[in-house]
Amino acid sequence: MQMVITGRFKFPPVEPEDLKLFDTHSPPSMTLSQANQLVVERERALFEAHKLPVDQSLMVVQPLQCSARAPPVDVLRKVDALDKSLRLGLRLRKSRSTDFLMDMVDVAVSDKSSQSSWSERPERISWIVEIVCAELETLTYLPRRCLCELLLLACVDGGSDDKSKGAMHAMLLQQVPSILSRLKECNDDDDNVEVMTFFLNRLASPNVATRQLSAYLLDLLTRQDTSSITTLSKAVPCLSFDWLPGLVSLPCFPALHERVIASLEALLKLESSVDALKLCLGALYDIFGNQAHLHLPLAVALGNFLVQRASVARLLLTDTAVFGRMVDTFWAAVERQVHQPTSQPHDLKGAEAWVTVAVAPEVHRGVSAVDLPASIVSGAIELLSFPTQQVAVSSFDHLVAFFFPPESTLGLWHPRQTYVCSSDHLFRLACVANTQLLSAAIQKMTLEVLWRVVLSYGRAPACLLAVLTALQAATVSRPDKCVDALTRESGAGDAAHACDEALVHLNMYLHQESFAEVRHAGDAMITWLKDHHEQPLGIPALAKARPVGFVQVFLHEIMALGCQDSTGVFLQSFLSQHTTDSLLPFASTVLDAMWTVMPWHVHGVWQRIVRLIVAEQAQHWPQTQQVDRTRLNLIYHVAFDIQNNMASTITALYNFEQVSPDLAAVERQVVEFIVMDLYASRPHSFALAMDVCAPGWQLHASRLVHFNSSSRLESKIDRWLTSKDHADALRLVALRHPLLVTSRIVHVALSLEGRSALFVSKAPLDNWLMAIDLVAESVFRHPHTLKHLVQCFLLYLEHHHDESKAITALRVVHTVDRMIRKDSCAMLPFFTQHAYRIRCVSHFLDHHTIKSTEITSWTTTSPTFEDQLEELKTTFTLYAGSAKHLVLPTLTRYISQGEMTKKTTVLICQCLLLVLQSDRTSAGDATKAYVACLTSPKVGIREAATFFLPDFLVYCSPSQHYTILAHLFLEDSDVAKSSLSQYFKSDLFKADRS
Repeated sequence: MQMVITGRFKFPPVEPEDLKLFDTHSPPSMTLSQANQLVVERERALFEAHKLPVDQSLMVVQPLQCSARAPPVDVLRKVDALDKSLRLGLRLRKSRSTDFLMDMVDVAVSDKSSQSSWSERPERISWIVEIVCAELETLTYLPRRCLCELLLLACVDGGSDDKSKGAMHAMLLQQVPSILSRLKECNDDDDNVEVMTFFLNRLASPNVATRQLSAYLLDLLTRQDTSSITTLSKAVPCLSFDWLPGLVSLPCFPALHERVIASLEALLKLESSVDALKLCLGALYDIFGNQAHLHLPLAVALGNFLVQRASVARLLLTDTAVFGRMVDTFWAAVERQVHQPTSQPHDLKGAEAWVTVAVAPEVHRGVSAVDLPASIVSGAIELLSFPTQQVAVSSFDHLVAFFFPPESTLGLWHPRQTYVCSSDHLFRLACVANTQLLSAAIQKMTLEVLWRVVLSYGRAPACLLAVLTALQAATVSRPDKCVDALTRESGAGDAAHACDEALVHLNMYLHQESFAEVRHAGDAMITWLKDHHEQPLGIPALAKARPVGFVQVFLHEIMALGCQDSTGVFLQSFLSQHTTDSLLPFASTVLDAMWTVMPWHVHGVWQRIVRLIVAEQAQHWPQTQQVDRTRLNLIYHVAFDIQNNMASTITALYNFEQVSPDLAAVERQVVEFIVMDLYASRPHSFALAMDVCAPGWQLHASRLVHFNSSSRLESKIDRWLTSKDHADALRLVALRHPLLVTSRIVHVALSLEGRSALFVSKAPLDNWLMAIDLVAESVFRHPHTLKHLVQCFLLYLEHHHDESKAITALRVVHTVDRMIRKDSCAMLPFFTQHAYRIRCVSHFLDHHTIKSTEITSWTTTSPTFEDQLEELKTTFTLYAGSAKHLVLPTLTRYISQGEMTKKTTVLICQCLLLVLQSDRTSAGDATKAYVACLTSPKVGIREAATFFLPDFLVYCSPSQHYTILAHLFLEDSDVAKSSLSQYFKSDLFKADRS
């Protein structure tokens, strides 16, 4: 349909593409052409794999929700012929019950707001200009909105390097008189305001050129005679409002006045030119100032302008005429509400909150309360607080008497009034040369605002006298709060500096002759400030003093006097007197002092110091998401360099105090960051301590480990993952340190994603896939890691593989299958998306997943147990995934109860290894069974079990590891000595000591 409407029989016909042309299940990540090319390539690969004719297409069997496909060339020729014979494009463009043309227009302009225009993106709408230029009769049936857009588009400079586009723009300019005449025909109908509304909406566009062109075209459309207009202005005209009188004279204007006010209000929010803003305000007042029923919406528009663009509005208010007109408009709106109250804002768009102002009934014709929009109240206060020198407008006094009457229980100071003046407005109201506003503002000022007036410059004598009088009363009733408020407002570090600053300001004012009447109140305030300038060094004063300097000086004196042994006693007594929160202000001093404290002094205070580090770093965690390196170095130094302090460090880290839930969550993240940093520094020793102090800590970790740049273990794990050897060493490290191996697995996956197809197809992935099986639980706990692994799997499967690499590809498929079986909920999101699913299906159609049938537990049925074990080895794949429950119990039971021989020991150890390789969670029971064989009283059984020592040590826990090696050291046989010698030379031993 798009091709027929535009006459462009190419794919896609227009840009940008409509979202309806894409797959409905997921947002488009590529263009329509790219998506089409990708599907074509996949179809070709599928056809070649199944030896189908390549010239065919499966487009006809695709669901309708898939992305649009490029029609075959012969189909396009047929549609083109039908279009020419039946005029299909003309019929579709004329359709209005379903407006196909305007649907395409809406998509062409990406910004779908009512203020957007084709003129802002002419390159996206060039196809409709082609239609108009190729078929002039199109203008007779195009909708009015489309004609308006074309007229606005014609105003855009057609200068372009493309000659065809320049020619089309010239042809469009020739149609301007016809477009204008068609649009002016609409103005004679009172009910049809679509044309004027279109340009009024564009008048509120954020684009400056669109606003200027809309005003220019409104001027053309509202002229009485347009017969002389043959072309448009080449230069973009300045914003003007000469069209407003012509618009008012139109019959349809009564239905437009709210739209005009809304457009001009939006213009006030956007326009940056002061001259244009003055013209806009003048036009609003001239047109609507004498219409009583529009005073309220007009005042709302001005109130929003005064509040939302306060700095620009104050610049305009310096114009006396603008200030006077605004005051008159606000008072007219208030009078309108007094005479004909409107309590519901249904005739005001955007008015959400209203304010009830209590008034004197005898003054306002028996009315005791007036409801006003909050924007009018805020705008009026902004006007009243503007520092004008001469206010000759009577409406100003009316507004003052209405909002701030002498009676303190009326106006905005009513006890139940919900509207609250900000401290900035109170400050500015007190600075206006109006006694009534001054007294009203001081009534509601806080102590901070009163001090702000005193500490400011340029205050009038009456203002300063009233403020000092209010402060004198407060110094008698609330002296401490006065000092605190002065300290906060001045920004000084203490009360002494704040009093100094206040004394300087007061003396500056009192030395002037014009402030003679203020001197009495000023002298009293100066006396009070001097009394509070220097506080006596009593116990209360010391209690409020900052302890940072005290701690720092005391520690320095201890060191200088050679009394270092007293440091620990001082720190213990000092830290015991404070909670962690109270220690935070001087945490830096205390923590820096830890580097100079002797190791034997650290033990007594280390628990408190660790909690202080956690609390300090929790304050900065939301911004930095990391712990300061100096604090990490301090913890590392104390935990590892001071003997026997690792366990106490771990205990202190996990000893959470009672804090709020939000802060507790942040502290847990800080602790985990510290733990992972210590773990990355010394993985083996720290992991052993963590397993004792915090069992299961790796299972609950929410972040992966990031190695230090000099870590040798990191390079070893990377080398093992990308090689075909060292499988036992990698298996041991993966079982002991799943977090470390998971982080390196992700690193390998990321490195594969950026490599070429040839490199990926030749990469050895056996160890990498084995490690993924071993640390699958850790992978599932980190969704970001799981996402990268699945993407890497699919990247590998996406490329063609020869027969030599098909085995690895099949292993990848089996790994994915095992991961789905292990946690289908975590894997489900990756295989419900169309993009992922099509990769697996299109390249591995003939690899069917074999579903295992129901298998019963393995039992001994053969004549001899050895035959049964041999049969189990050959058919073990039947029990894969469930061997822990179906096979392992029978093996362990036979070891403890059966007649063990050297041959059965060998077969049992081989079967135990098969169980361990299929399910590593069976390591506990399987290694216990092996230890039973290794410690058997029969020499032959012990020697047979010793032969499998390196294989089982991979799966042993550290305690079992120690038990087995200790037993072999006490064994006097040559087999035991040989096994120990081989173990100490193997990569397994080196991996355990990395």
